[in-house]
Amino acid sequence: MKIAVLGCGAIGSLFLGYLKEKDFFVKAVVRDYQKSFLEKELIIEGVRGTHKIKNLDVDTSLKESVDLAVVCTKINSLEEIIKDNEKF
Repeated sequence: MKIAVLGCGAIGSLFLGYLKEKDFFVKAVVRDYQKSFLEKELIIEGVRGTHKIKNLDVDTSLKESVDLAVVCTKINSLEEIIKDNEKF
């Protein structure tokens, strides 16, 4: 199953990291300034310990169809991110 997480702030990053740890094919769709950070490594620290996730597939828009899109943006960015990725 191909999964895309659109918006990788606090909640989107959790979805992204935990899905990747379970070996799902997951793509992160983020803003330009976030791309370089996530391409290096995602670190999740919390009650479940520290998780360091590498080798993430990160881009600023979808380039191919996915089976599931998880939209994790603030309401004021929702329309923009859907419009930018609606063809997939």
